[in-house]
Amino acid sequence: MRRFGMTASGRPDAAHLLVWFVLITTAAHASPAPAPPQLIDEAVRLIPGAEAKRVTLPDTVPRPDASDGKIFEATYIVRAALGAAREPMAVYLPGVLTPARVKVNGHVVSDNVTGNVPRGRRGADRLVLASFPAEFVRPGVNEIEITVASLRWTSLSKVWIGSEHELRRMYDRKILLMVEGPIVASAVIMALSLCVLVLWVRQNREPLYGYFGFGGLLWALHTVWTLLPDPLLRPPHLSIWWTMGFAFFCAPLIVFCVRLSKWRLPRFEKVLWIGLALGPALLYAGYFAGLRAATADTIRPSNSPSRCRTTSSGATRPGSSPGSSRKAAFVGLPRSAWLVVYVS
Repeated sequence: MRRFGMTASGRPDAAHLLVWFVLITTAAHASPAPAPPQLIDEAVRLIPGAEAKRVTLPDTVPRPDASDGKIFEATYIVRAALGAAREPMAVYLPGVLTPARVKVNGHVVSDNVTGNVPRGRRGADRLVLASFPAEFVRPGVNEIEITVASLRWTSLSKVWIGSEHELRRMYDRKILLMVEGPIVASAVIMALSLCVLVLWVRQNREPLYGYFGFGGLLWALHTVWTLLPDPLLRPPHLSIWWTMGFAFFCAPLIVFCVRLSKWRLPRFEKVLWIGLALGPALLYAGYFAGLRAATADTIRPSNSPSRCRTTSSGATRPGSSPGSSRKAAFVGLPRSAWLVVYVS
């Protein structure tokens, strides 16, 4: 009788040996599938001088008074129930706009908060993937402490914790969508715009080619500037000129679309160019008007001591709200400048 895995001559059959090898290898490498990453959207927020508060993530904390130049920190405590870890783990923050420090059960796993003036995070730096060994995880409830620091305001996204392999896939996917994808798109737009500008030169400076070429080129440069790790400018200039960057590439593209549609709107185009020329001056005027209003509100004495808002040092007195000096910055501002003043 012919035995399984043996030829008629008694020698092992190659096909059956291959089957046995696959079965044994699979059994040897079989392991339980890692638990899916946990998404945490609740935390306890700790701010110096304030009571602990339970918040829902994402969370943003505007600073009541940023004129003293001191670094403002907010600490978030989140907890996750985990089993015994068999592989490296990670904490993933998909959106952090300021420097952050991450601790897992007291172990520092990521830290870019320094004693220097913190800079805003841009591009790929807004994603934090903090890996740590499985030994840092204990069965049961684990505590993750995240500290964010800034001069003006802080924020924290939702928090993921789980297998490093799974979270790295999420991290790489978002890098592709947020950074690498826009860079590739910018390169394509820039190449197309340069080709159109060549046509503009060779077609006797035809305006239609010029509007599209220069508008597309500025669009690509603005996108690249947005993704640079170093913004090249500091507040308030960063917010003002970043906002004007949209106008600089939108205006010629709008004129291109209007003229391509065979419309002739000379008054509209004139207003568009005048607004573009006056935009920086208006935004700077709005910013400094907001600073003067905030300063006047800080040092102006009230008629009644019980209604006094803030002292010259910025300390809050009875009758004031923590955001009173920030609200004063918006007095008399044009709407187009509100966002610039707040962000910067």
